[in-house]
Amino acid sequence: MAIIFPVRISRLLSYAEPLARFDPGAPLLAEDPSAYWTLVTSGPDRLPAPGRGVALWRHAEVEALLKHPTAPAKCPARALHAFPPGPFRDHNAATMTFMDPPGHGPVRRSFARAFAPSVLATLTPFVEAASARLLRGLCGEIDLVSAYAERLPVLVIARILGVDPAAERQLRAAAATVVAGLEPAAPPTAHRAADAAVTLLARLVAPQMEKPAADSLFAWLADTPAADLPLAAHRLHNAIFLLNAGHETTSRLIAALAVALMDDPALAIRAEGEKGAAALVEEVLRLDPPLHFVPRFLAEPWRDLAEGSLVFLLLAAANRDPCVFPDPARLQPARPGATRHLSFAAGRHLCLGASLARIEGRVACRHLARLVPRLRRLPGAVRTAGRMFQGWERLPVSVE
Repeated sequence: MAIIFPVRISRLLSYAEPLARFDPGAPLLAEDPSAYWTLVTSGPDRLPAPGRGVALWRHAEVEALLKHPTAPAKCPARALHAFPPGPFRDHNAATMTFMDPPGHGPVRRSFARAFAPSVLATLTPFVEAASARLLRGLCGEIDLVSAYAERLPVLVIARILGVDPAAERQLRAAAATVVAGLEPAAPPTAHRAADAAVTLLARLVAPQMEKPAADSLFAWLADTPAADLPLAAHRLHNAIFLLNAGHETTSRLIAALAVALMDDPALAIRAEGEKGAAALVEEVLRLDPPLHFVPRFLAEPWRDLAEGSLVFLLLAAANRDPCVFPDPARLQPARPGATRHLSFAAGRHLCLGASLARIEGRVACRHLARLVPRLRRLPGAVRTAGRMFQGWERLPVSVE
């Protein structure tokens, strides 16, 4: 079986001892995430972290805290302090991902209606057609990320929002800029770029609030009971958030699927079917999650940790916990319990678009599997520079 991100032994040998602490800005975390998480899972169950915090990686502990009904909190006042005043900070303050109860629940529920299984089922034919159309014209030497992995999720989320797909390139660039601004060690230049990106996205999305396209997200919100309808700022900024999250998460999943299929063409035979594709999607999500860790604050004491503690939950390391996933570095599409991964987090902040990401991933997996006999990796692949958000930025391939 193929191994995603084979650990570079030379990098591991450069560390005389196991990691002494978790550093969300560690260069190795961007350069070779597999090596970094191997070091984490070979050390103690908890690591000290910045801000007098602690990092947890054991699957049972990470899952338990994520699912605890009251202990984990986003604490917006503390979390937003990392961003300078401006459109980017205002945007984050209005999104469900930076909200705690009681405000979080009503906003999330109002948007969740548009992501119900019955609604997503009607979207599947569009995903199939868009994927087939994008792949049909590929030939020669191309970057598979910009030609396909990024484009499919943007077209799908633009359809959900009712945004003109002609703005696809602007949407893709702005979404990537906003996500880059969320990195823990993002420099001031990244925050200024995110300010401009949020302003652009608001300009593109806002018209749909006034005259929503049929079956779009805003059309669903228009039918929401008045008592449950979030404020206009929440509608706009959560739509922008869904655009960014829906694009970045799924595009990185699709690129990782392509790498797995090209590195082990034998996988393609099974992945052409729905069951095989679904299994490979879950295993790739486990090994190469788009989101590698999340910070939380404790709203109350939890186990032996004090109220107010900053806790980093290392999702990518939890996905490699050998107590849950034997031989964790190996890609095993038929792995029992593969869906226990925490790549979409868990609890009240479980990724709202997880079902949509899985639909797009399965479709892309089946279509790429059929293309594998004509698909070959070329030198020059590049990982993203982020630490919290990870994936392939460039993936040069040859399509015969």
